Amino acid sequence: MIVLGRIVAPFGVQGWVKIHPFGDDPLSWRRMPQWWLAADENASADAWRPLTLRACRAHGKALVAAFAEAGDRNAAEALQGMYVGAPREALPAPAEDEYYWHD
Repeated sequence: MIVLGRIVAPFGVQGWVKIHPFGDDPLSWRRMPQWWLAADENASADAWRPLTLRACRAHGKALVAAFAEAGDRNAAEALQGMYVGAPREALPAPAEDEYYWHD
């Protein structure tokens, strides 16, 4: 699993969350219809829970996103601190002169 960022706080009352991205082009994540969340960035593959992306936009240096499975602030609060990731094959293809860096 490639760790993309971390949910830092709920955002508003409709289930949105604020995300601190770890990469250079987090808006490209909008092309992934599903994101995966886990409490531990080193969790095994089966510990990552898939969520359906409803919307995503830039908010300063962060992102805000909404998931179909989290429809209100209480659900968003439960996601606080979770890591956002994706399997390598689910990531959007990089541009010709770009590549993904992974340790």
